[in-house]
Amino acid sequence: MRTLRYALLLTFLASVMASLAAAQNIVSDDDHRFTVAVPIGWRVIKLPDHMKLTMGDSVIHIMYIPGQPSAAKVGEAALGASGESYVNAVETEKGVATLGGDDGVFVNFQAYDERSVDTLVHVVATKSGWCFFAATSDAAYSSLRVQFDKIEKSFALTKNIPQATPAPEPQKTDSTPHN
Repeated sequence: MRTLRYALLLTFLASVMASLAAAQNIVSDDDHRFTVAVPIGWRVIKLPDHMKLTMGDSVIHIMYIPGQPSAAKVGEAALGASGESYVNAVETEKGVATLGGDDGVFVNFQAYDERSVDTLVHVVATKSGWCFFAATSDAAYSSLRVQFDKIEKSFALTKNIPQATPAPEPQKTDSTPHN
């Protein structure tokens, strides 16, 4: 009888742990341009120009950087705007990607952060100006990889960003006097 109780208790605890592992909050930026699913335990910091998620030493920045000529330039601008600094960066992989349904590129690289910690950095940038920038230490990557992937894949645009529109052509008027 005791064994049955332990088995039931273990089954219950396993289901609770699975529920907690899948638990997440859906958050939006202050302008309601996008939503992203944030796992329990991550801290959300809404800044005027982007959203920052942190878990320990790991960080994710989600930014909109319009006016760049290419997705690669969006990624470069995002790295500069993030406030994060890395040295001795070595590109490990790059290719095409999508973020929130928009086409773009990704690049992964290894570098050292300002504390000389070996860091993995993943950047996805779109032609439309969206960027997902994630960084974590080598040591934390194996335990957070699934969460990074889920957060990135959950990114969804909820509102179109106004694009620059050409000025309307002036209306032609008849300047000849009519009697």
